[in-house]
Amino acid sequence: MVCLTGRDAQSHIVTELKMLNHLHLLLLQTTSCTSPISSSHHTQPN
Repeated sequence: MVCLTGRDAQSHIVTELKMLNHLHLLLLQTTSCTSPISSSHHTQPN
């Protein structure tokens, strides 16, 4: 682990959060894109 202090640590955390947010959005996009397709293919009553 690299210890960062002050502004460096803050910008590092912001970068990490942006990456996580980006991954989360990608995950949401893929799940929202695939789930309606798979459900329409199977058409299982819930």
